[in-house]
Amino acid sequence: MTTRTVNLLLIAAISLAFVGGLQWLLNEPLLMLPREGPDADSSALVREILLAVAIHSVVVAGVPWLLAFFRHTLCAYAALILVLSLYFLLLTGINVVGAAIAGLMLAALGYAGWSKTAHLIRYFRAR
Repeated sequence: MTTRTVNLLLIAAISLAFVGGLQWLLNEPLLMLPREGPDADSSALVREILLAVAIHSVVVAGVPWLLAFFRHTLCAYAALILVLSLYFLLLTGINVVGAAIAGLMLAALGYAGWSKTAHLIRYFRAR
């Protein structure tokens, strides 16, 4: 498998796991309620949850898939983090977008510091 395929599958797996876990946590009380009556079938609710997970995970992973397909891997994972935080905000009302942006900024700052330090070490070793 190529690197592009691995990135696309990994983005799909992360999106599916996040959306599936969030949908399960939001719909768990409905699944645990005892069903009574002749037409009490919780499999319809499970099918509805699985359909919501499939549709939402494709929508959430759309932009990161496009970025990963065109080999913008780092941007694809950053976009996935932002889209998942927006999805979390829309479903629960808890704002984690600011924390996601701050985390991405700290990661970028750490990466820049690490790469500059590595270049300085190489420069002084060559001297």
